[in-house]
Formats: sequence, structure tokens, C-alpha cells
Amino acid sequence: MFLAANISSVFELDAGRLQDKTILDLSDAKAGVLFNKRTCWPHKGNLKIHGFEYNLIDERAERSTQADIEWLRLQPRDHLPAQPYEQMATVLRNMGLQEEAANVEIAKNDDFGARLDRRR
Repeated sequence: MFLAANISSVFELDAGRLQDKTILDLSDAKAGVLFNKRTCWPHKGNLKIHGFEYNLIDERAERSTQADIEWLRLQPRDHLPAQPYEQMATVLRNMGLQEEAANVEIAKNDDFGARLDRRR
């Protein structure tokens, strides 16, 4: 758990694949750089990143919009805050990746729309 942690440099979780029930809680944490290595991702529904702020995505991370969106979709589906999507889009935009940022914003709208449809 890294709840409200303040990491001045790179947040890099490098412990191999997390166990099924392991929850990665980065809520309200801050990091200079995010290295969200796919092999260390928690299982779907076990990522809590509401309020997590970072300035850059490490160049060693898989650079694809699809990977960024998959990372965001690891959050619990019943509680899907907009902030993590907006944070990712802002960082991508600041890195000069305008199209990727727009794709993350589209994914946010799609995911929120799907969640609203399930409530009806």
C-alpha cells in the first residue's frame, strides 16, 4: 500500500506479477515518474489510483495508448473515478502525445457510458 505516499523520483514496482488478492493502492500518492511495468500490474479490480499524480511516464514503460487504457481499467468497475483518466491524459499531452491523450479521454467517456448503461 502506497496510500498518500510522496515519491520524489520514479515509482517502479518490480516484484513480478502480484498475487490474485493483492491490491495496489496508490490513492492520493504523488510520484515524479510512473513506471507501470505490465508484468507487475495487479489483477483487474485491484488497482486504486484515485488522486494518484505523476509528471511523466518512464520511457521503459510499454508505450501504447492501449496499454495506458488497460492500466486504467484495472480499477474496480463499481468505483471508477474520472481523475486517473484525466491525469493520464494530462501527462500524455505534456509529453507531446496529443493523439494518445485524446484516446485516453475517449476511453474515459466510453467506460463511464458503459457503467451508466449497466445501472439502468
